[in-house]
Amino acid sequence: MKNNKSPIITSSLFEKKRACDKLIKESTPSKEFYFLLVAASFLAASGIAVDSPAIIIGAMLIAPLLSSFLVIGLGIVISNSNLSLKRAITTLKALAVSIFTAFVASFFLRFKEIDPQLLIKESFVEFLFISFAAGLVGTYIWVRSDLQNIASGVLVAVTILPPLASFGLGMGLLNKEVISNSFLFFTINSFGLLLGSIVMFSLFGFASDLGSIEETVEEKLEEYEKKED
Repeated sequence: MKNNKSPIITSSLFEKKRACDKLIKESTPSKEFYFLLVAASFLAASGIAVDSPAIIIGAMLIAPLLSSFLVIGLGIVISNSNLSLKRAITTLKALAVSIFTAFVASFFLRFKEIDPQLLIKESFVEFLFISFAAGLVGTYIWVRSDLQNIASGVLVAVTILPPLASFGLGMGLLNKEVISNSFLFFTINSFGLLLGSIVMFSLFGFASDLGSIEETVEEKLEEYEKKED
């Protein structure tokens, strides 16, 4: 049933369908998806091991993780459990691959320890607000494709990959403090990012065009899954 309530942020049905198409496509597991993920995870682990922010930022820019979280938020807003569940499973697999890559990398990188406070230099509340804001802006950019040229700034703000890499390195070092801090940091950032995406998709009024959007979502899910078979 269509909701006649006007969205707070206006966007055309074409923009909404295009955003759904692009999000589903970018979050669909493929050889390229996992190649970029493994490469980004190794780079992130290397950057943490040698304490190089430049390497870490470079890894964050190529990691295909942002779309995976945003598409889950989309599925929640349009009440499409099929989309949310499939992408949640894909995301969990991606997280496992990222952690395992960093874990394996820990045996090749020449370092003996990681500062347990490396990822937690401020309060958790500040990290939550930052990730929430990144979720808002990231979702806005995905819907408004004319702003894609500034997406790199959002990718850097979304601190998802470094704690995963740190978690894997902590496993390699058998450092419980690094593992726990990394997991907590990742959880806070993931929650903020997902919450931000849900709020922004709601502000755009994706639920108000539910019929047309859900048809597009199911069509694109089937289309991209067939390509990967």
